Amino acid sequence: MAGRLNGIKEIDRWLLDREREGFLIRKVSQYVSEINGKKVNIKFNKLRRDNTFWFNTTYKRLKEMDVFVWLCGDSENYYVIPCDNMRQLIEAGSWLKKGWGNRPSFCLSLNHKYIPANIDVSSYYQNLSPLNS
Repeated sequence: MAGRLNGIKEIDRWLLDREREGFLIRKVSQYVSEINGKKVNIKFNKLRRDNTFWFNTTYKRLKEMDVFVWLCGDSENYYVIPCDNMRQLIEAGSWLKKGWGNRPSFCLSLNHKYIPANIDVSSYYQNLSPLNS
């Protein structure tokens, strides 16, 4: 439970930082916010032993969201990925968690790789432009 509470705090901290930067934010639910009129799914995870951050999403979220934000360890290390690009990454490779409602799962590494497809995602790191356009 402590990990989940820490994740919620980091999400709130990330949102507060964006608000201070002038973004218009309306929190819809624990993991979804509207930022500058865009639906944004924000998730947090801590570093695993293999130096990756594990995440998953749902096909429903892929249809509903405009942008995904993946917080890696804290609110200062994050990726902002537009939904169309997120779909392309998942199509390139993901682990499907069938027992969890067919959720595509993946990892982001410390060297900015999307795993399992080994795609460089450094252009999304701390890049807030998808929230502006």
